[in-house]
Amino acid sequence: MTPPLDDLANAPGSKVVDDIPGTFGLDGLALQSTWGEIVIDRRTGQLLGRQRLTPEGVAWGAEIVRKAGWSDVRPVPPAKCVRCTARL
Repeated sequence: MTPPLDDLANAPGSKVVDDIPGTFGLDGLALQSTWGEIVIDRRTGQLLGRQRLTPEGVAWGAEIVRKAGWSDVRPVPPAKCVRCTARL
């Protein structure tokens, strides 16, 4: 289970960064830590995705959340997506 964002933001080594670059289309507010960052839409508060960072802080990979919610249908990667996986 993921801890609430307030707990994550106050965790040692974490910081909140506004206006992160729109790498991989994830443009929003980020919660950064040593493992990378989760990106949240400023307007709606919805999770946009997670980015992995190099030690210099450059995004090198991302997991993008297209839609969040409950479903009984297995996800399908978008057409023409390279190295995409659809996991439950």
